[in-house]
Amino acid sequence: MSQDIIDLSHLSTSSEGFYRDFGPGGIAAAQLRLARTKFLSKAELAFVLENNPGRALPQDLQSYLIRTLRGEAKAKRGRRPLNPNLIIVAASFYHQALATMQRWDKRKAERARKQRWVLPKAELSAHERALAFAAKRIKLKGKKAVMTPETLRNRLSEMGLL
Repeated sequence: MSQDIIDLSHLSTSSEGFYRDFGPGGIAAAQLRLARTKFLSKAELAFVLENNPGRALPQDLQSYLIRTLRGEAKAKRGRRPLNPNLIIVAASFYHQALATMQRWDKRKAERARKQRWVLPKAELSAHERALAFAAKRIKLKGKKAVMTPETLRNRLSEMGLL
């Protein structure tokens, strides 16, 4: 698809038609996604065809459908890039958790000193526990990112947030 501008002249102007075109399984939504990502899965293509029986497909979707049926359209390989906003939110979680973990460790050490306890060495440092907490919190937020503490640490350091 070498065009920068998508032809949307085939769309209807009523609100019902607008939802049909831009809603789930809509032709315009599929066109925009194809223009943005250069890929539509076979399930997405089938959903568009099911929701638009008897409607002619625009040229770009039609040529993509032909390439898909011939097996020429392939998804980009490799790791999907993580959303930078997700990393920023994770950084916020990490820094809050790090401050809390450090306060806990300090209070625990002060109490141990006062009562002359001998504490065993911590298994994980405060920053490692904070990374694990932030990674778990991102998963609980419903994001579809595979985020281990190591991945989070690497992403934060790449962006200069660590």
